[in-house]
Amino acid sequence: MANHLLTRLADPLGESTEWPRSLALALVLLLSACADPEPATTPPRLDVTKAHASLTALQALSLAQGRGLLSSVEILQGSIEDFLQLPDGERQQTAQTAWRSAHEAFVSFTALPLVDLPELARYQLDAWPIEPGYLDTLAAYPDSGLISDLTVDISLESLRDQHGFTDVTEVSLGFHALELLIFAREPKDFVTQTTITPVDDLAASDEIVTRRRRVLSLLAEQILIDLSPWLTTSAPEPLPASMDIDNQQLLALLTRSRQSAEVGQSQVDKLLIAGTPLPSQGHGSRADLGRRVASLQQIFFSPVELGALFLPAAGSAVNALQRTLEDIQRLCDLTDIDDNQRTQLGLLLQLLPDQIEALSQVLAED
Repeated sequence: MANHLLTRLADPLGESTEWPRSLALALVLLLSACADPEPATTPPRLDVTKAHASLTALQALSLAQGRGLLSSVEILQGSIEDFLQLPDGERQQTAQTAWRSAHEAFVSFTALPLVDLPELARYQLDAWPIEPGYLDTLAAYPDSGLISDLTVDISLESLRDQHGFTDVTEVSLGFHALELLIFAREPKDFVTQTTITPVDDLAASDEIVTRRRRVLSLLAEQILIDLSPWLTTSAPEPLPASMDIDNQQLLALLTRSRQSAEVGQSQVDKLLIAGTPLPSQGHGSRADLGRRVASLQQIFFSPVELGALFLPAAGSAVNALQRTLEDIQRLCDLTDIDDNQRTQLGLLLQLLPDQIEALSQVLAED
């Protein structure tokens, strides 16, 4: 399934010839659905040349990040297959590195305003925090988890049924379920008597290990399947230079950007309140917030430069937004963060959606 999809999406030279379907549809919606039935007019404050340049840059950025995400998920799936063929420390580390790269690409891609990922799809792909004992055993509870429950069938359909069964932290799908298995388990936890190099000290019975191996393989497949609707359609034509762009269309872009900032705000709430540690030692928390903020910086300042459109009318608001993004990025990049810095990070992320909304208000006044 995975190889078939990827063959359709990339040529032998590695240059993708197709464009994420949702991105193409989103761009059409953003540029047309909000427009009035009458021909669009250009408000005095809008620099059409800069607007076209920004939207063209956004197309290019989305295409590049979509290709990068697709490639990284392919590499992740291949590394999982290699690890299952011969579970050892080296191949586990390779799979862990591939997971980090794929998840980083996912966060960056879904932060862009052309990617309208529904809440259900986001939960299936990136649910966090998770309850580790729901999926697999814990040291203190050796019989816990779906993998140890022999009454639960191990199939993709069953994992979907069990995902969030009674609580949102009961996670059996997506990046963080896969993360749990490749970061929190040892290679011997995936070795059976029939693998290439059996070991004397098996972690569990062959049946449990076989189920764990099957879950790991299915999770890598599920991530690609659930991403494929956003990664399978042909590239759009370049925006025509004569195309009218009005404020309502730009408002739609700002709304999506504000929603991305709100997702970041929700993430920091979980980080600050729940304090849930992750097996990958930090990935998925502040590091992911930093990547989401980096995507917003790309949208507003470089390479898309959406903020430049607002400088004549709202220079102070643009400058304030830039400072906030830089301050958040600085805090996210810290190796260690104290309580005061953690509180500052939360306050800045609460401020960010309002600062983007302030730019929307400038357009709404025209």
